[in-house]
Amino acid sequence: MIESFLECAPQYLSELRAFSQEHDWANVKMTAHKLKPSATYLGLPHLLELILSVEEEVDNKQTPESISQLVLQMHELCEKAYPRLQEMAEKGKFD
Repeated sequence: MIESFLECAPQYLSELRAFSQEHDWANVKMTAHKLKPSATYLGLPHLLELILSVEEEVDNKQTPESISQLVLQMHELCEKAYPRLQEMAEKGKFD
């Protein structure tokens, strides 16, 4: 699961940023949702909270700036988590 997250998350985050810049809210929500199972399984509650916030803000038609800020926070959080997750993957945890 860690390997899958490390492989897929950067692509999803890149897509999130692009969709956010394009104000393509349906795809922002759909792409954020794709990260939800991994965030739950890997015990990343802050990421899960951001995902839920993105989904809620899209549903409530919040400002593009607020949604874009959440997407940026997701990206920053994942960037910080990648090294630790890579270390865990190498040690065979969360297979």
